[in-house]
Amino acid sequence: MVTQIKIFFKKNIYLGIIFINLLLVLNSFNFFYIDLLLYTALHILFVFYCFYDDFKINYLSIFIIGFTLDIFLVNEFGPHLITFMFFYLFINKIKYIFINKGFLFLIPLNILLVLIILVFEKLFLWIVYNYKFNAFILFESIIISIILSYPIYFFLNMIKNKL
Repeated sequence: MVTQIKIFFKKNIYLGIIFINLLLVLNSFNFFYIDLLLYTALHILFVFYCFYDDFKINYLSIFIIGFTLDIFLVNEFGPHLITFMFFYLFINKIKYIFINKGFLFLIPLNILLVLIILVFEKLFLWIVYNYKFNAFILFESIIISIILSYPIYFFLNMIKNKL
């Protein structure tokens, strides 16, 4: 029984991390920078988990994440869900190219993908829903994602190596 719980925990700790972060994003702390930090960290986790096969993220998990973000943050259906689903499909199609690349190559690639996702979400909101977004907030989220990327990747790789 204990062994089965341990195996279940090893397989699903990554989904637990992303869903805990999702819950923290949805519960506003009324501090703009904490909310922005958690929102950006969710995108970094999304790209990290999509890029590596051993994390077992799938379309259902991405659908739940995107749908939840759309309903609670934007109150419209589509920007996060469509962007996340499209980028998951895109990442699955191109990740075989980067199999034997080094860690120092993969981190900037993942940062670039996070930045593209953030920009596409804002553009989708602007084009489809005429939702005005602040370019300064987008710039801040890009800076935060650049700063947070390496510590998050380091922490997640540490967890991966320990399990």
